[in-house]
Amino acid sequence: MRYLLVLALLCAAVSTYAGDPRDQGAGRHRGERQGPKVYDAQGKYVGLLVESASGDGVYLTINGAATFVGINRVSDNTTASATQFQWWGGNFAAYASSDCSGPAIIQSYDALGRPSTAVRVGTDVVLYVAGGADSTTLQARSQRVPRNLDVLCASLDVQFDRVFATETTYPLSQEYPEPLTIRP
Repeated sequence: MRYLLVLALLCAAVSTYAGDPRDQGAGRHRGERQGPKVYDAQGKYVGLLVESASGDGVYLTINGAATFVGINRVSDNTTASATQFQWWGGNFAAYASSDCSGPAIIQSYDALGRPSTAVRVGTDVVLYVAGGADSTTLQARSQRVPRNLDVLCASLDVQFDRVFATETTYPLSQEYPEPLTIRP
């Protein structure tokens, strides 16, 4: 009787596993994470949608290192799109230069990936990715500041602790044009 019970439980487990749609389809391997996927405006696959403490986004591999890049809904400040998303690129960014030029100082990072920050300039979004070095102290001489519908460059003289210098820039919106969509 005990053997029949064990056999029944084993058959139930196998049939449940065989019917799991996440493990069906070409190119999918047992144990591989499946879920909603992010696509760019041209239909090119970007990555799996991930929920993080920083918000929703994807992990991209830039120069061999994974980094989290946030996304948010396209919005015109009065309504938000139900189906279209964009790269989350902040309008605030600090720079070592006095004129908001050059690489941004990376002030935020996701605990699971390489520190990075995305900066939006109009429709262009550039991702600044830190190198493998630990955080450091950097002097900021300017900062991009949103003012009404414009973004201005303001003087700044602040020393930031626990920030990262940019090692790589990545043309995010050129590689993966907006709007982004999420599909199963």
